[in-house]
Amino acid sequence: DKAAAQAYVKGCYDTAVELFAYLCDLYDLDPLKDGVIVSHAEGYKRGIASGHADPEHLWKGLGMGYTMDGFRKAVKAKMGGTATEPAKPAAPADTSTAVQYTAQVNAPSGLNVRKGPGTSYSVLRALPNGTNVKQAMTPFALNTENGEISASTEGATALTLFFPNRSASLNVPVTRYTEDGATIETAMRALIEGPENDSLRCCFPEGTDLISADLFDGVATVNVSAEFLSAQYTEGLDAAAYTTMYLTANALQPIYELNVLVEGELYEFSTSIMAPMYANEFSS
Repeated sequence: DKAAAQAYVKGCYDTAVELFAYLCDLYDLDPLKDGVIVSHAEGYKRGIASGHADPEHLWKGLGMGYTMDGFRKAVKAKMGGTATEPAKPAAPADTSTAVQYTAQVNAPSGLNVRKGPGTSYSVLRALPNGTNVKQAMTPFALNTENGEISASTEGATALTLFFPNRSASLNVPVTRYTEDGATIETAMRALIEGPENDSLRCCFPEGTDLISADLFDGVATVNVSAEFLSAQYTEGLDAAAYTTMYLTANALQPIYELNVLVEGELYEFSTSIMAPMYANEFSS
């Protein structure tokens, strides 16, 4: 129900404007100054938030016409001030610096550190209960595949691909190294090829080929061959493919829209789809 969704989002937007105006007034903040109010997507670009596209992708998907610049101006106006053009965002923070942290194993039987995700992988080391773990927290690859190309291969770059598990209860991030660069085209082709781990599932029918893929200004467009059409005959498969494409593209850079084409024509999904805000969502 698009009308109901738009009404709900408008109510949330108006309430947020009032709340932010109150907070900015309370703490003597100017909402138009750089860094005072940032979205999740803007925070990601600055290196202070995880990689998501909200709330702009929701606003645009519902045709609301809202923008973060407009939101900041609305907050300023609510405070009784005059909205002016906001300052340009600062450069993204350097996230390469290691951060020290301390953790402790809290499991009576200890903790097995394995080579990969799942008990089918061999144990690299066993940590007894109570072991203190202190080291530098640096970026690392999740669930690295054992392919011919590795992190040590000259010119290799890492791709984060998302595949559902066999029960379709989880979307699992997988790291695959490639010599073709971390591009939307490379990522979508790797996604169509499917996972190396048998516990994960490929969402593309056999024979599906990638025709083209591009990513511009927060919008990803993926054009695949006609073989993809058979996905509509397996319940939930085309929607699962959409989710994996969206998450994989969003891992390259935040997006708010994904267009799926088949032989150049917009694909009509068998069920209603919505851009995922998180890789996995759980009911309480």
